[in-house]
Amino acid sequence: MYARAEARCWGRVWYQQRWANGETHTGADDTFKRIPVEVGVVFKYQASKGGHKSAVLQAGPLNQSQEIDVSDIFLDAPVVQITLTWGENPQDLDSHLAARLAEKATFHVYYHQMGSLVSYPYAELDTDDRYSYGPEVISISRSRQGTYRYSVRNYAGTGTIATSGAEVNMVIPDAGIYRFTPPRAQPNGTDIWRVFDLLVDASGRVTTVK
Repeated sequence: MYARAEARCWGRVWYQQRWANGETHTGADDTFKRIPVEVGVVFKYQASKGGHKSAVLQAGPLNQSQEIDVSDIFLDAPVVQITLTWGENPQDLDSHLAARLAEKATFHVYYHQMGSLVSYPYAELDTDDRYSYGPEVISISRSRQGTYRYSVRNYAGTGTIATSGAEVNMVIPDAGIYRFTPPRAQPNGTDIWRVFDLLVDASGRVTTVK
């Protein structure tokens, strides 16, 4: 299976009495490398990149040695997408998204636990940039009732958050683009910048609290 898109694609196929997952990434020509699938079965696949994901699609069954081109895969916008950029120093600023959900579940997405867009917590950090500038992008593909807190940590390098030139842009489709910069009152010695909270109500409506 292969397709043209700047994305990654996973396939869920029936193989030797169990469901199995395979994943591949696009190459320089934006074409997926082949994912092997079991002969004679219908398989499911999905593409995602930086919080954008496609519907779960399906194809097959295939004969022995048969290949199919699933063509272009269209990606939907995430529920929320947060992008962090900064200057040369400090060298390493880190994006953190923590949540306390209504069902008393919690999670923390950051460089050590980068999350997932296709399963719980439905939030993912796409890149851990450790060498200045960014971007680092955290996306939420499915919102759940509760409170999400986004913060930036000064992890390594010279300078401070206040002098970093950091900028956070949050996009909520159909609601707008929100821009945040470190407050003037940010103490020079502070290594964590609490940027905003997202509140999600029972209907899925997202509001922002600075």
